[in-house]
Amino acid sequence: MLKEEQNTFVGKRQQHFDCNISTLFEFSPTEEGEEAGLTVFMNERFHYEIAVGIRNGVKKVFVRRRIGSLWKVESENEYEQDSIILSVQADAKNFTFTYQSRGRESITIGTGECCLISTEVTGGFTGVFLGLYATGNGCASKNPAYFDWFEYRL
Repeated sequence: MLKEEQNTFVGKRQQHFDCNISTLFEFSPTEEGEEAGLTVFMNERFHYEIAVGIRNGVKKVFVRRRIGSLWKVESENEYEQDSIILSVQADAKNFTFTYQSRGRESITIGTGECCLISTEVTGGFTGVFLGLYATGNGCASKNPAYFDWFEYRL
């Protein structure tokens, strides 16, 4: 169980403009704020996520962006299954976010511009990380996320 101030993140630096990251995991959130998924992370103020969580009492898969002081859930769909494959396809201009149930077609749920989380916009020099995360968003999480695999492909 995660304590209030803890998050869990495992990531890999993006090394190629054109790449695809994906993960298969199981997650059964029951409380608002519990979420787990994939992030495209420059720093605490500049990142994108595709994740599963409880939003307004309903389990959903969603795409969120934070650009400086602005943040927004761009898109969300109800999702009832416990197992899900999340993916981020990167090219030189955009990140494209998709999800799918095992054996089903993938569904594109959103996109985000690469330039908005570039070093030129955000400052710093570390580059973007692509990774897995789970959080209770400031509250103790009662439900763990079980990540089966993480893949970084060209």
